[in-house]
Amino acid sequence: EFRAVEVQQSEQGMEFTIVANGDSHRACVGASGRHMVVNALMAAAVGSHLGLSMEAITRGLSRASLTSGRMQKKTIAGVAYIDDSYNANPDSAKAAIDALAGKQCEGRRILVMGGMAELGDLSVDEHRKVGRAAAEAGIDCIFSVGEKAEPVYTGAQSQLPGCAQHFDNHQQCIDFLHVEACPGDIVLVKGSRSSAMEKILEGLG
Repeated sequence: EFRAVEVQQSEQGMEFTIVANGDSHRACVGASGRHMVVNALMAAAVGSHLGLSMEAITRGLSRASLTSGRMQKKTIAGVAYIDDSYNANPDSAKAAIDALAGKQCEGRRILVMGGMAELGDLSVDEHRKVGRAAAEAGIDCIFSVGEKAEPVYTGAQSQLPGCAQHFDNHQQCIDFLHVEACPGDIVLVKGSRSSAMEKILEGLG
């Protein structure tokens, strides 16, 4: 009953048209990724059920802000960073990668991926799949940080040799980014809470 059409990613986030109740309304959310459009549709459906007008719903969506560490844009030394360090699972990692791949970029698109927790026996395979997905999406540089995330590196290398690099700890990655990241690059930082990937951004800032 609620669907999105004419979906576009812009510098401001996601722009789309909500089709519902026989009418259509243009909307936007200030965060990148098609998964954010799905979230917005669910919010719109709940709001409509509770009696809000679509005008009020689209106005509210445009003003909504995300919690810290969820697809937040930051600029450090002229480099654009996307802080998605609050948490990660295979689906959210791939959604964030798709959002990064869809961004206009003058330089390189870079993924900095920490470990994903609570995957049990599937951990190695799921991390490897994320690395492969990033390479297949056309991400220019894929960095894994920490022992748990190392299969991200191997998965990326299997698809696109030379595109990936592994770091044993946060500081190694921070030191590398300090030297190698350039204005025009877009860097996505992602990982589970246990990986503490926010330390990358803290170390750079």
